Amino acid sequence: MKYLFGFIYIALGLLCYTGRAAGQEAGALVPEPRTKLEAFEAKTGIVIIKGYSRIGTAAGLEGGLIEIETREFRDAAGAKEFGIAVEVREAGTPENRRTAFIDYDEIDSLLRALDYLGKVDSSATSQNRFEAEYRTEGDLSVSAFSTRGGTVTLAVSSGQFRRATSLFRLEDLKVIKGLIIEAKNQLDAIRQK
Repeated sequence: MKYLFGFIYIALGLLCYTGRAAGQEAGALVPEPRTKLEAFEAKTGIVIIKGYSRIGTAAGLEGGLIEIETREFRDAAGAKEFGIAVEVREAGTPENRRTAFIDYDEIDSLLRALDYLGKVDSSATSQNRFEAEYRTEGDLSVSAFSTRGGTVTLAVSSGQFRRATSLFRLEDLKVIKGLIIEAKNQLDAIRQK
């Protein structure tokens, strides 16, 4: 009889734990908006008009890729938000792709960070190896790091829960920065109209 009560106690405990874990997991699938673009896109009860323009792509190592687009969100009431989207496609697993939104007012900060990352080297620390990382509000991460052979490699990642990462040669930073500058210039022209 005491084994029966023990079994029932364990079964009820597992049932309660499984229900709680499933509820937590479902709630975790919808993160809070972290950028103005994400918050705008999440609006309900109003018509939202989304404009996109593809700027271009940068090919990473081993088939990784990033694609950059401009974004213009408007609602029927006249409110507007502008920015860029960076989609990161992971090498070897093309279905693993994540998109990060970067608000217009964050683009200049990202460009300054890319300048710094392009110049960082082992003199930044007294340790044998280093990593320097910049992260945007929308979970785009760009980092420069030293490998065991002393080469500096660039990693671009996107995603809050599951990340997609593409690796680049440090020289590829010029292409990535050029695409972001082109996107900003297009947004500047749109905003001046």
